Amino acid sequence: VAYLPAAGRVLTACRDGLVRAWSPADTHAPITHFKGHTLTVLGLDALEELGQACSGARDYTVRLWDLETADCIQTSKVARNVVTFVRRVPGERAVAQTGEDLRVRVWDVRDFSAAAQTLEGHVNIPHCCDVSPDGNYLVSCSNGFDDGTGCEVKVWDRRVGKVLFEMRSHEMSTNCCAILPALGAL
Repeated sequence: VAYLPAAGRVLTACRDGLVRAWSPADTHAPITHFKGHTLTVLGLDALEELGQACSGARDYTVRLWDLETADCIQTSKVARNVVTFVRRVPGERAVAQTGEDLRVRVWDVRDFSAAAQTLEGHVNIPHCCDVSPDGNYLVSCSNGFDDGTGCEVKVWDRRVGKVLFEMRSHEMSTNCCAILPALGAL
């Protein structure tokens, strides 16, 4: 789900491969459909000031959408990159994306021909990511097993592309993560 405050819209992603735009004033039917993904959409975030949204799906694609026309502006397809999450990078024309190929990629929305940055180091599938308000740090969390193997949360310094530290005390898969800026600097 992505909220567009200026437009007064909500975007949703679905198992049917569609992204939908809704008006909170009329929840009976979506305003429009964004068609292009062929499998479940698992990641979605808005770049509202650019008039765009980005989605990622199990079909190995990351797609950039025009919010006004619902047209797909760009698509990137990377083999074995089953997209698990998409998050906007604050202060940049970029989105971060996690995938089942054990990588976190950052895409410059002006050019999807290749990832602007690739962070490698996950041993288990990363499920989610978040980016600090200044865009310098990224946190990602991953799948694991009932015995606590895997389940790690990694904090990355994007400026050098390295893990700063890991948190490993979860006993099962870590499915969500967030950076809370009020807690201070990493």
